[in-house]
Amino acid sequence: MEATKIEGTAAELRASNGALALRIPGRIEAAANDIIARSPDPAVRHRALAWKAETIPAYFQALFDPDPLVAFVDAWALSFQIQRDLESGPARDMFGPLQPVALDAFRRIQADLDVLALSILGPGRLERARSRVRSWAEENPIEGPLATRPSALPLLAEIAGDHEINLQAAVGTLTASFGDVAARLDTYAAYLPKAARWQAELAVDEIGGREALVQALADLRSLGETGAKAGALMSDAGIRRATAGLAEAARAERVALLAAIDRQRIDTLERVGREREAAFAEIAAERAQVAAAVDRQRALAEGQVEDLRRRTLADLDALSTRIVWKTVLALALLGGVAAAVYAVIARASRPRGRTAPAR
Repeated sequence: MEATKIEGTAAELRASNGALALRIPGRIEAAANDIIARSPDPAVRHRALAWKAETIPAYFQALFDPDPLVAFVDAWALSFQIQRDLESGPARDMFGPLQPVALDAFRRIQADLDVLALSILGPGRLERARSRVRSWAEENPIEGPLATRPSALPLLAEIAGDHEINLQAAVGTLTASFGDVAARLDTYAAYLPKAARWQAELAVDEIGGREALVQALADLRSLGETGAKAGALMSDAGIRRATAGLAEAARAERVALLAAIDRQRIDTLERVGREREAAFAEIAAERAQVAAAVDRQRALAEGQVEDLRRRTLADLDALSTRIVWKTVLALALLGGVAAAVYAVIARASRPRGRTAPAR
């Protein structure tokens, strides 16, 4: 049976994955924000914040795989795993009465992924592949952090074998990876500030909650007002010294803050640089693998052509030999028949002797 090719190019599939890398985190963030805004329980709000801070990077890790087909199947399997966890797994009561908000978000995410799966597999194969991915998610439930979940790469090989998909995505990777890296960096640039804010909010919750922080700031403000009133009762020299000390402290704080911002900027640039270098290394490795595969296929084809040529020449030689021998035998037989015919004709053409008259 002839293998069915993927409908659409690797570039189109990569572009679809890029769109999903924006849409799916947006749905998760919106659902978590809705739960945080509507829940009166601080524990539920904390879990919603931690949930989006962990789930969104897991989708980035899946959808930004260099192979676009691997990225899609991994994201598809991840969605089934999370949906099963929210429906009947350890997270089924994570958000209390607002659990349907998270479930509705993942039903929408599944619908988005099904649309792309339909364009890849076609209507005749979608339901079978979807059932297999759901079964794999049930066999491999989420246990612990999402970063430790099992890889869905064996699932891709199984789906490809079941549906006879001709995986030709690697050819498009070499020419489109630079644009893919740029799109990934844009996504990270939009996500990193949010991630930093979420981590800060989680840290505040862990040290006593937002209310405790507000109270501490209010106490600090009260202490500052008391100090200002006490300073007003001091002499001019004392006021000048206090003012100078405050100014110096403000300058030191400003310098420290600018230094911290500069360190954060340098750290972000270094991370982006490492990501870019890793992406270029992946591109080079893929290029080398494709070149090696092409060389092996070419050598194999040349060997097969040479073997076929030798067998063809041998068959022609044997056939020509048989034809020559058959021709010689036919000529010999024809000569014998001709000789026999000649002998018969010669015998028939001799004059017959006259018989003696009767007495």
